[in-house]
Amino acid sequence: MTDKKIILVLSAQSVDTGIFNLVSNCLNGENIHLTVCVFREQVQANSELTDLELLSKLCAEKSITLRLRILKKDEPQRLLKLAVFADLLILHQDLLDTPHFANSFGKHTCPVMILPKAYSSINHVLLTVDGSLESVKAIKQFAQLFTHQIKKIEVTLLFILETKFETVDELLLIEYLKQFCEKLGVLKIIKPLTERNLKPVKCDDHTLVLSAYGALIANYRMHILHTVLCDSNSIFFLPSEV
Repeated sequence: MTDKKIILVLSAQSVDTGIFNLVSNCLNGENIHLTVCVFREQVQANSELTDLELLSKLCAEKSITLRLRILKKDEPQRLLKLAVFADLLILHQDLLDTPHFANSFGKHTCPVMILPKAYSSINHVLLTVDGSLESVKAIKQFAQLFTHQIKKIEVTLLFILETKFETVDELLLIEYLKQFCEKLGVLKIIKPLTERNLKPVKCDDHTLVLSAYGALIANYRMHILHTVLCDSNSIFFLPSEV
């Protein structure tokens, strides 16, 4: 991850160990500019200020340029304007527990990661593709953004198909991903999705799940993905919508 502008968005109460783990083991590369947007309703407590100071120190150690913005909870549209100029937007899961924030967020112009409350690390990536052009574009967007991070970890490409027949597009996508992933596995599942045929799919607290469903932000608790693929402690990656 080089020459990237990243926005990390959280509530004032969400500067937890997950945030420090994210910066430590995920934001690796040169010339990274991180803007931390903190949504709050009242004056920060001393403990919150201390946590932000520790985060600033960690970024300095990693040569990450850090900028802090304080936003009010009724200003999600202001965040969208900032995201126009970002390469990645990271939302803390706490914010999506607030219906007002999720519903008023709108379409995002850059890729989004949803960071769970208990985030520690990523050791597996699950890429879902349903044959649509949108899902292929989402995978390409993710691979180009996290080129170095996915080089050595386990990556599963999950085809969700209408029929069992293999297409040329499937082979081309596998060939494309082999440029980025040394540990690439492929699974194919024929619709309808059931708990039985999804059993081989690995999804846990250390899994990053890529979904082409950008609307997941507004419907995060409604499980747009099949429930078997919806571990609430998984990290979600959503492609840009516009």
